[in-house]
Amino acid sequence: MAYDKNKDEPTAEVDSVAYRRWRVAEDAIKQWKIESELAQAELKRQVGDAHAGTIDGKKVIYYRPIATYRQKDLLAENADLASHYFVPGPDVFQMERFAAMHPEIADKYRSRAFKDAS
Repeated sequence: MAYDKNKDEPTAEVDSVAYRRWRVAEDAIKQWKIESELAQAELKRQVGDAHAGTIDGKKVIYYRPIATYRQKDLLAENADLASHYFVPGPDVFQMERFAAMHPEIADKYRSRAFKDAS
């Protein structure tokens, strides 16, 4: 048995049925979260570069660019070019300056918000 550093704390007996219901519900939440993420990834793939997805011509999801960038990815994939946009001293990357000088590269790393259109 693992060491319990709180072995002397006050305890109360709880209903085993309520505990099992809670555990089942928590496990279901985890599984549905995974299912939601898989479905969302498929929808994002289908939307591609568009800003919205439709069913029978009606917008059902938005996947629009927002004002932030995936800097970690940009820096990893464009290290040489990005190295010119760091402020001397503390490593502060000048994203806005980079985006102004290289919009075609920066746009590939723009963050996007995924939302239900209903």
